[in-house]
Amino acid sequence: MSAVKRLAMTAGAAALAFGGVVGANGQAYAGGNGQQVQFLDVNANVYSVYISGTNQNGQRATACFNTPQYDTVLWNYWWKGSVSYIGFAGSNCTGASRGSSSDWVPTSMSGDIYNITL
Repeated sequence: MSAVKRLAMTAGAAALAFGGVVGANGQAYAGGNGQQVQFLDVNANVYSVYISGTNQNGQRATACFNTPQYDTVLWNYWWKGSVSYIGFAGSNCTGASRGSSSDWVPTSMSGDIYNITL
């Protein structure tokens, strides 16, 4: 193998290794400023949940999520501090209320997903 090929392969391997470290640090950082929430439907009667609270940037945020199964991760939102939520009998936050609750989502924890239940 020529010296040029060897140098190119070494540079490529170093770039991959550096990219892996940077990627890992990015994932760890995400869990350091809020958590994604997983909704657990303990009575198996909630088909959507409306959640309101503070996002990772300290701004007020609200969203409605369909919850088609017992445990549904509410992806793409990061919460921290006080959050309130209401469960609904229908999809898209419609139908009768199935209850409401609030919880305190920690800013950081060992995992990136915090469980809330109704």
